[in-house]
Amino acid sequence: MTPLRVLVEGFLSYRDEQVAVFEGGAVWMLAGRNGAGKSSLFDAMTVALFQQHRDGAQNFDSLINTKCDA
Repeated sequence: MTPLRVLVEGFLSYRDEQVAVFEGGAVWMLAGRNGAGKSSLFDAMTVALFQQHRDGAQNFDSLINTKCDA
């Protein structure tokens, strides 16, 4: 399965709405500084697909950005 886009808002590193678009290529690379949110995109996809995250199927409150109004 190849995701076409991932929209996150108030999720881990992402306070404001951000969209990662994965169209137009067969291979993608996520690059950025530490804490930029690269792993958060994978976490968002994992939660969307499997309703679990790296800490398991509980404690979803820990995924909410504490500086977000949502």
